[in-house]
Amino acid sequence: MNSNGIGTYVFAILVVILMAGIIATMVLFPNGFQGSASQKTITVRASGTVHGYPEEGIISLTVNGTGQTPEIATSNLSLSVAKLNFTLQKYANSSSIRTTYYSLSKIYNSSAYSAIEGIEVDTSSSNVSAILGSVASIKGISVNGASAKLSDSQSSMLIDRALAAAMANATSQAELLANSSVTPMNISSTSSYVYPIYASGAFPGVALVSQQPTFFAGTQSVTEQITVVFKSN
Repeated sequence: MNSNGIGTYVFAILVVILMAGIIATMVLFPNGFQGSASQKTITVRASGTVHGYPEEGIISLTVNGTGQTPEIATSNLSLSVAKLNFTLQKYANSSSIRTTYYSLSKIYNSSAYSAIEGIEVDTSSSNVSAILGSVASIKGISVNGASAKLSDSQSSMLIDRALAAAMANATSQAELLANSSVTPMNISSTSSYVYPIYASGAFPGVALVSQQPTFFAGTQSVTEQITVVFKSN
């Protein structure tokens, strides 16, 4: 066989192999090539919000002691703090009572001294009203305010519930967009927001002894925001 005949023979074989490959591809993938490049993904941002009733309360107090000398002012302050601690025993343990600041200075335009201690008390929100009423009779006590907050266990539970609500909202949106069921591939971002509704109530002055103030713990909302990537099924 001459060189022209050999070339023609080889070309014919290559054409047969190429056609066989095309036919095999059409049989295996009748709708076209399938792969990651054609996989349909949908990115959805959604949020979920839940509400809870705070179990804990925080009370802010100022204790003041005065005297003609720094020692007497400090002694009077210590006496008021001791009475406060005794009053708080049935509402909060010692680890829930903390000093936030302390100062000792001469009173302006006077020869006397003033010793001041700031105190915060963590307690059950149901105890706040009783504490406010009880401390009102202690000399040198001023109530700065009270607020409610979620306990750690409450916060954890509500965040989980908010995340579940956000995930459900994201899935519904993705299924609507895809017009089919979807499968989450990954959550690319997540963030939590706690929105407190601070308590309101009547806070007693030092002279208020017989009347117990009313403390409203209110509610707090937890919002979870997520971004989820889904694949269409």
